[in-house]
Amino acid sequence: MSWRVSVSFIVAASAGVLSAIAAPARADEAYLCGPDKVVYVAVADLERMKRTDACIAGYYGLKVEEPAKQATAAAPPAAKPKPVVQAELKPLTESEVFERSAAAKPMRQAALAPPHALPGTDFRNVKILNAASPDGSWFHHKR
Repeated sequence: MSWRVSVSFIVAASAGVLSAIAAPARADEAYLCGPDKVVYVAVADLERMKRTDACIAGYYGLKVEEPAKQATAAAPPAAKPKPVVQAELKPLTESEVFERSAAAKPMRQAALAPPHALPGTDFRNVKILNAASPDGSWFHHKR
């Protein structure tokens, strides 16, 4: 009975220590603002960007405040905010997608890629598995 109490105490104590040590992680918010544009906003700048950036305001159902934007431009900023990083995305062709993913994971790519024949494939001659005789091991399409 005493070993059950000691084991449960050790488990509870280690869970408490691990939860106290773990710190919450913060990351930038990402917003898709067009077919080729992703905007990353820091948590500290989110409230300001909701009111000044039309794309981010659209996510929250807000409108951009034009007079407030002009007033803040006239006043000197107290602290320089971090610049917003915008990533431009390039669309890939189907052959580029196949080449990149096939090099990384060939077995997975074979399962996900649409079926395609290798160059030089002849669809009129089909090998028969488990043929009854050696003469019948190939099927020849006539049409």
